[in-house]
Amino acid sequence: DNARDFYKTGTTFNNNIEVSQGFGIGNYSFSFGNTSQSGIIPSTKLQRNSLKFNGNFEPISKLKFSLSVNYTDSRTDDFPDNQGNGNLFRGLIETPPSYNLAGKPFARSENPNAQIFYRTNQNNPYWVVENNYRSLYVNRLFGNIFTEYKFLPDFKLNYRLGIDYFTSQRNSFEDLGTAPVGFTSFTGNPAGGSIEILNIKQEQVNSNLFITSVKEIFLTM
Repeated sequence: DNARDFYKTGTTFNNNIEVSQGFGIGNYSFSFGNTSQSGIIPSTKLQRNSLKFNGNFEPISKLKFSLSVNYTDSRTDDFPDNQGNGNLFRGLIETPPSYNLAGKPFARSENPNAQIFYRTNQNNPYWVVENNYRSLYVNRLFGNIFTEYKFLPDFKLNYRLGIDYFTSQRNSFEDLGTAPVGFTSFTGNPAGGSIEILNIKQEQVNSNLFITSVKEIFLTM
C-alpha cells in the first residue's frame, strides 16, 4: 500500500503555564503556551509559542486602567501545494499498488535531480520530500490599553489605544526537475525549478476617546 508506506503517525504536544495574582489595587495574569506538531507527511511540522498578559488596576478611586498584550510566533514547514500533475498527493494517489514507491529509487544515482517515477509528468512524492520545501514564519503582536477617569461625579473620561502588528515570511523552493515542467526520466537534463520569497507586514493602530455622563433622573407624579 503506497499511501500507508508514505504517511506516518502525526503527533501534537501542547504545553501551557499561567500565573495570576490579585492584590489591593488590582489583578493580573500571565500565560505562556507552546505547541509542537509533526504532520503525517514526512518533514512537515508546526512550532508555535504564545505569550499573554492581562492586568486591571485601580490605584485611586477615580482612576482605572487595564492592559492586554498578546504575542505569537510560529513556523510551519510543509511543501508547495502545486496544482494538477505537479501536486504531491496526485502522484501518490494515482500510482497503482503494483508500483512499489517505497521499494524503488526516486532519482537517478548519477543525477539526483532526475526523477524516477511511474509517470513522467508527475512528481514522485519521495523525491519531493527530499528536494522541495516551503516554510512560513508568522509573528503577531496585538493588544490594548484602556483608561477611565471619573473627573466629576457624573462624568467619566474613557480612552482606549489598540495595536495589531503582523509580519510573515514565506519561503518556497522547488528544485530542478520538479514536474511537470522540469521532469525528465532517463534522458535529458532536468529543468524548471523555482524560488519564491514573500514578505508581508501589516500594522493597525486604533484609538478612541469618550466622555460619558450618567445622571439619574427621578420623576414624581
